Amino acid sequence: MFRRSFGRRCACATAFFLMCVAPAVADANRAPGAPDRNTADFTQRIDANQLSMVVSNVGSFGYDLLTGGAGLEYPGGSGRTVLFAGGIWVGAMVDGAPRVTVAEYEAEYGPGPIIGGLPADPTDPRFKVYKLFRDYPSTAERDAARADYFAGAVPFGAPAIAVLGPTGLAIRGDQMTWSVANDADASLHTSHASHSAPLGIELRTTFNASAAAWPYSRVILGRIEIRNASTQTLAAARVGVWLDPDLGGHTDDLVACIPDTALGYCYNATNTDAMYGSAPPAFGVRILRVTAPGPPVAAMSAFFRYVNGTDPTSALQCYRQLAGLAADGSPIIDPTSGSDRSRSRRTSRWRSTSC
Repeated sequence: MFRRSFGRRCACATAFFLMCVAPAVADANRAPGAPDRNTADFTQRIDANQLSMVVSNVGSFGYDLLTGGAGLEYPGGSGRTVLFAGGIWVGAMVDGAPRVTVAEYEAEYGPGPIIGGLPADPTDPRFKVYKLFRDYPSTAERDAARADYFAGAVPFGAPAIAVLGPTGLAIRGDQMTWSVANDADASLHTSHASHSAPLGIELRTTFNASAAAWPYSRVILGRIEIRNASTQTLAAARVGVWLDPDLGGHTDDLVACIPDTALGYCYNATNTDAMYGSAPPAFGVRILRVTAPGPPVAAMSAFFRYVNGTDPTSALQCYRQLAGLAADGSPIIDPTSGSDRSRSRRTSRWRSTSC
């Protein structure tokens, strides 16, 4: 997470990250919640390769709100899953108090941008998840998809996409999805984890995937642009990629990170898994690059995990955990060395959280 203040109006930060799966050599808080199923779009998947992941227009990914079940399959179509839910958490200090917007089993974002300081109409069909392909069966289908995208997405911050040959689009990889969400609707801020007042931000989310051979066949690239669309300063802003990685059977999963490569990952505790059998894969997210106003920031500087039943229950607790601290604000102590891990190099700027 970067720790940076967003000035008033239009200050932006962007993060690129990779989601990847490597093959092997139920919780009470998982009830689907806000936003309304009639306005949130969970119908699209990014599935160009061996991964098939549900994407949304409310800041979450890898979670199937339509079924209340896991939303990242590996291999795609197999019914076996490595991620139950994922989403973007953003926290900042506003007038000296913490505010945090979360997307997990509940999402505190709604579809669409912020227009004139107010959340856009979430029922507007333009604020759906757009899905584009590198190749289409015909020029007419390509042109129709591009026209729809240019009419409904580009005016609200989506990148313009050029044509490629007679039937193609010049996207990265073979599939691309794009959506915009905002946290300005106070009625959506009901998550058990945070439930604070809105920050006034937009999320512009892009996912790309390639059908090329390994290693691209098990990788999804994400790009999150965060825009301060309010009139207030968001001081000491922190952003986290929140994950609930159920690697097949969820009772024997362990998580870890490699700070130097900004990689957080989940692996099976044994060589036998209830879903994957004797060859369970590993799942990871790597932060590739972060850009924000001011000096360069580190890609990852904290990795925090909590187990079911110890979830944060306030904006202050969420904000502390985005900073790599325990919910009560105490440091994380290495049980072996006794050192304060919350104040190591990894917690200086980029804060990510995982469970």
